[in-house]
Amino acid sequence: MPLFTGTYENKVDGKGRVSLPAPFRDRLSQAAAGAGPDRSFYIFPSPNSPGLEAADESFMDMVAESIEAQAELFSEEEEALSQIVADALPVSYDSTGRFILPPRFQSHAGIGGKALFVGKSKRFQIWDPSTYESYAQKARERAKGLTLKLRSGQGGGA
Repeated sequence: MPLFTGTYENKVDGKGRVSLPAPFRDRLSQAAAGAGPDRSFYIFPSPNSPGLEAADESFMDMVAESIEAQAELFSEEEEALSQIVADALPVSYDSTGRFILPPRFQSHAGIGGKALFVGKSKRFQIWDPSTYESYAQKARERAKGLTLKLRSGQGGGA
């Protein structure tokens, strides 16, 4: 599964075309190595913010498996969580990284002339730049004083 880091801003043209940042393209192509020249990823409205979520197929598989493992079949929880998969669309990009941001996703995120790509570890998000700055400031405040526990086998040390 690729690792997405950093924040990149790109123009969105009148037809909704935008360029996927080169580092994100590189990560997606590395993850798909051996699977052929599949220049695609999945995109869906975030269930928790006004941004968009984007990830490769292995991440979407992990989401689907988590829903099945966590929620009872045909339960309200399963119905709500599976909407993530129902809303997800595969998006293809060309050799220069350009893809069309679907209008309903542009509308959900309030994206106009610019899109902000934000690395979020195993996935990335796409935001309206001004909306994201406000959201990120609040997230930084919430993160103050929080710590991470590394899983066993992670981290340095001899």
